[in-house]
Amino acid sequence: MYKNGIRYENGITDKGYPSSGWAKGLGFELSWHKGPFIDSSGNNLELNGVFPRDLLFILNERFNFLQSSEFNCAEYMEVLSHLECCLEILEEREILRKKRGVCGFEDI
Repeated sequence: MYKNGIRYENGITDKGYPSSGWAKGLGFELSWHKGPFIDSSGNNLELNGVFPRDLLFILNERFNFLQSSEFNCAEYMEVLSHLECCLEILEEREILRKKRGVCGFEDI
């Protein structure tokens, strides 16, 4: 358990791939997306949970908000720098997975 009573569980597929899971804490509860989000014909499937990148985006928005307030500080600027770097890395990963034809599938 972490601060604010945060609890979590990560799930895996039959193949041993990371999939599903949940996290709960004071003021929040989330479920990770489970399964592919594109079918074999290339059609989008319904999303059933959140992706880690979504949370990074939300955190980035929150720290931008705090940094634009009277609470701005050097530490928030550093956090923003790291969050933006994380988001860029994940964007690059998505581009590479699209090029390989595995984006949205449970393939490595």
